[in-house]
Amino acid sequence: MYAANTISNNVSAYVIDSTSGALGPVAGSPFATGGTGPSFLAVGANVDFLYVGDRTTNDVAVFAISSKGTLAPVKGSPFNVATSPAWIVSLKR
Repeated sequence: MYAANTISNNVSAYVIDSTSGALGPVAGSPFATGGTGPSFLAVGANVDFLYVGDRTTNDVAVFAISSKGTLAPVKGSPFNVATSPAWIVSLKR
């Protein structure tokens, strides 16, 4: 599970216990987004990328998701987009 932390400008990553539903931190969490107001998240259709919309800096940070849930920024990220990106959706075709 990933949570945007608007005040601290990062994303927290958690492992979910499949039996109890309890959350545990992923190593290296939280992960810096490069922006100043991460607000909206979307996980890629193949659970391979995390997209983080930042309404303050008008960009979307993109992270590759490892098999352990850690995040690594994609080259060129964050990407500038239209003003105040919100409600990000990832689709598979």
